Formats: sequence, structure tokens, C-alpha cells
Amino acid sequence: MLDIKNEKNLKLKLDNKKNSRINSFEIEMLLKNQSRIYKKGRKPEKFIEFYINDNNKNSIYNLKDNTITTTKYNLFTFIPKGLLYQFSSWSNVYFLFTAIIQSIPIISPINSITAIIPLIFVLGLSMIREAIEDIGRNNYDNLNNKEEVIVLRNNKFIKSISKTLRHGEIILIYENHTIPADIILIDSKFKDGRCYIETSSLDGEKNLKLKVANKYTQGFISKDINISKNIEKYMNPEKYIFSGHIKINAPNPNLNIINGNIHTKFKKENCNIEQDIIITNNEFILKGSVLKNTNWIIGIVVYTGKNNKIILIQKGRD
Repeated sequence: MLDIKNEKNLKLKLDNKKNSRINSFEIEMLLKNQSRIYKKGRKPEKFIEFYINDNNKNSIYNLKDNTITTTKYNLFTFIPKGLLYQFSSWSNVYFLFTAIIQSIPIISPINSITAIIPLIFVLGLSMIREAIEDIGRNNYDNLNNKEEVIVLRNNKFIKSISKTLRHGEIILIYENHTIPADIILIDSKFKDGRCYIETSSLDGEKNLKLKVANKYTQGFISKDINISKNIEKYMNPEKYIFSGHIKINAPNPNLNIINGNIHTKFKKENCNIEQDIIITNNEFILKGSVLKNTNWIIGIVVYTGKNNKIILIQKGRD
């Protein structure tokens, strides 16, 4: 069941056909999303909100940047957390208990060293392995955080690094480059706004997946440009100014749940346009995906850092 407020809003959109640009697919998605949210016995979904391409306004939402941290330890927590992790295994607890019992002369005639040394040896090897793995995670984090990205700031595409990305920022990605954060596709080289991505590093599937941008968000760069590099200089901010507000469901590890909308205000060829767009899986691209068979795409960052879906999934597995 739709709630009364959303039902009235939907009726107004349908009745005012002359002024409304919402299509049948968007209406169907709105009905499905709302019916899921207000289903009896289920709590409404939580949402986050932020502005597009406006870090000053987004400061009120206290959203984090795209810094990735997957390490378990630091110099101060390695020994206490490492030991706690080792004794979460019942086998190590058993050997510790045995060593304690054998250390009491009244109970055991055996020298306690015969039980303590093997325990120390096993714990030492396990913690060395943990340290090596954590160093590897730290190196991976540094590589991700320092990855070069092209981001729109002050109406210009500039080069920056991945960890500086924030919610609502608009980024440009070239073919064969990795997506640095979860994004909503808004434009591509193709006239219909499609692109192809590979997710083999995420789910093992090598088949390319199709993503399609909403037709109202396209227009950053002329589709007639046939080059594949340095196209950012062909963007004309005087002809295309894109802004607005995004409301999307709070970060979660479910890859199939994308629910939200974009209220856009943009200037396109001297025309001021205002449009509400439903966010679906058709436009959503995961961090870690690789752009294929498409010269370039442009997207809006919607999840960053530890809130990227793939990071949430990895934490759930740990």
C-alpha cells in the first residue's frame, strides 16, 4: 500500500501530463519501491541525502570522504587485538588451559615448559601471518586511496586522488579504468547513454554488463567527439550546468536494492530544466567495476569509503 502523501504526489504527476515528464517505467518503479517501503509489518527504509556537485552544502550532512581502510590493526592495537583474535579459536583456548594446568606442580608432574613453548610457537606463527596479511591490506588501501581520478570542481574537470571524492561529486572515467566509488551513471560516449562494465574482480563474472543513463541527465560532452583521451576539455559549463539533490537508501550490502530519486536542476543549451528522476539498478555502478567498450562515462558519487557496497559485503564476510 502507498502512503497517502506519496499516493497524492503520484496522482498529481499523472494528472498533470502536460507539465510532467515522468515515463511509464519510472511510474512502475515508484509503485514497486513505495509498496516495498510501506509493506505491512516492515519498517520504512532509511535514506541519506546530499546535493549534487556542492560540497559546501553537503557539509551539513557530515558525510565521509572516499578513504578506504580495511586493515584490522595498527601499531598500538596489534598485540591486544591479535591475541584476542587468536583466543577466539577454541583450539588455542584448549592449549592455553592445558598449559596452565601443567604449570601447577600439585596437579601435573610434567614440566610446564613442554606445554608453554608449543603454545607460544603456534601463537607466534599465527600472529606473524596476521601481520603479513594486514600489511598487504594496508598496501591495497594505499593503492586504492591514491588512485588517480578526474572530478568536476569549480566547473572544471581536474585530476585528484580517489580518497578525496565526496558524495554528490561528478567524476569522469575512461575506458579500462576502475570505478573508484559507487556511482550513478548520468552520461556516456554513446548517444543513448549506455556503457558496458566488467565485474570479474567483484563476482567472477567476465560477461559484460549493460548500464544505461537516464536521458535527462545526458549532455555534459558532445557525442560527436571521436577521441578517447583528454575529452574533459571539451566540456562547456556555460551550456551545461548540472545541480540538484539526491535522496537514496542508506548504505547496505544488498546489491539488488537501490531506491531513491534525483531532483535535478540543469541548464542545457540555454534552457533551464527541472526534473525528478527515479534511481534504479540500470544506472548504478559498483566500486571496483571496470569500464569496457565505452570511451568514457560520467557519474555521480553516491556511496564512499567504508559505505561502498563491496566494502560492506567484505566486512560482512569477515
